[in-house]
Amino acid sequence: MLVKILAPVIALQLALQAYALYDLWKGEEPRGGKLLWGVIILLLGVLGPIIYYAVGRG
Repeated sequence: MLVKILAPVIALQLALQAYALYDLWKGEEPRGGKLLWGVIILLLGVLGPIIYYAVGRG
């Protein structure tokens, strides 16, 4: 039961992180540097990519 609830959330998190890391790798240098944003994206789960797109690329 719990797996059915968590599976889409985990899939969304992984998709957001993968896309944000790809964008970080291929894109221009964000504010704060690529290493910092890579760590933020990986460690903050769903919030990491959201913060990256709101602040880092801004």
